[in-house]
Amino acid sequence: MSQNRGTLFHFLLKYLGKINIICVQGKRFIDITVILYTSMATAYVLINCELGSEEAIIHQLKSLEGVKEVHGTFGAYDILAKIESPTVETLRETITWKIRKIEKIRSTLTLMGIEGQT
Repeated sequence: MSQNRGTLFHFLLKYLGKINIICVQGKRFIDITVILYTSMATAYVLINCELGSEEAIIHQLKSLEGVKEVHGTFGAYDILAKIESPTVETLRETITWKIRKIEKIRSTLTLMGIEGQT
């Protein structure tokens, strides 16, 4: 790639907010922490549970890796949880094998975030 095309590529990526360019002693480096952070898979899990078990389930959910937020709710669902994971596969495993296996959870509905539509 020519110097101009490479510079344009970096400018566009920085402009779009996908990466940070760090200058150290006149040399440019890509800050990959931004890339890792922005590429997280996100899901919102709506949970129905047995009457009276909401607080215990919320406590269990908060202790799980990848669970970023948990809220008790009024309406058709009892709990809303926001889950983030490095990959969609890890996200699926967390929901299927950790969240859905919690005792007294009756049902779940998972809403997956669409990358780029935030």
